[in-house]
Amino acid sequence: MIYEVWDMDTANQVGAFESEAEARAFLTDMLRLNGAETVKALSVAAVQHDNSGIVHQTLVIDDPDFVAELELGLARER
Repeated sequence: MIYEVWDMDTANQVGAFESEAEARAFLTDMLRLNGAETVKALSVAAVQHDNSGIVHQTLVIDDPDFVAELELGLARER
């Protein structure tokens, strides 16, 4: 399974990671560097290819509340 980060404003993929934790770390770095408004436009989809070649996508992060969660995580690091 791969976790893709998408910019929903531009419909561009901005990253792909092997774990949800890596995708969340990327979002945290984006928050730290670019601020909450940039991160609010991002979502994370879990992408899985099955044996028949069909691609299954499930949104893992697509909620404005996740920015507050990331900010809380940054505050705990300090």
